[in-house]
Amino acid sequence: RPTLNGTQKADWVVVGGGYTGMAAARQLATLKPGERVILLEANRVGEGASARNSGFLVDAALNEGTGTASDIDVF
Repeated sequence: RPTLNGTQKADWVVVGGGYTGMAAARQLATLKPGERVILLEANRVGEGASARNSGFLVDAALNEGTGTASDIDVF
């Protein structure tokens, strides 16, 4: 992976190479083909959990009932 050396010029800078950052950088590159997009990531791009997730899903809504009006008391 190249390190950030010297002065870099860009039209767009995306900070964070997680799923959202990669998607944003890709979308910018697609929508703005004549502009330079730089993606900055401290570690390896796409590696590790994001700041807000722990890498798992919870199906709590499926376990709490059928989603009818009588289920409101559960929540």
